[in-house]
Amino acid sequence: MMEEIKIMEPILATTVNGEKNYRALEMHMQRIVGARVASAFGQAQFYETKRQAAREISSGFTNDNRDEDRMGVDGQANRAAFAREFAAQLGMKAYGLSALAEGAAKAYAEYFGSEWKPYSRNSARSLDRQIADAQADALGF
Repeated sequence: MMEEIKIMEPILATTVNGEKNYRALEMHMQRIVGARVASAFGQAQFYETKRQAAREISSGFTNDNRDEDRMGVDGQANRAAFAREFAAQLGMKAYGLSALAEGAAKAYAEYFGSEWKPYSRNSARSLDRQIADAQADALGF
């Protein structure tokens, strides 16, 4: 992540009145870290869904004549074993993406000197907009 920041710095950091302005770089990196965090979160949710499904399939409480535990017709793993293996693979992916997101957030904090937080547009209204809203309210619009 640090290398990515350093590559993007000459492109996004601008010089204003002889001083470097890193705001565009910071906004870009907020979005990049946010994408990594969102990806890790989505993968973790998918893993949890499949983990619970594998647990239910493997549970002895569902059915006394469980087809899920019988050997597959091709001699391969049964449905319950396949579900457990699939969930385990998803768990490894979720862990990897979580580590990537955490590393990206730490690199962001190290470079910019502040903790990462999701990018959001400044929603503060300008004084002109506040005046126009007050006038509209006064006139009953």
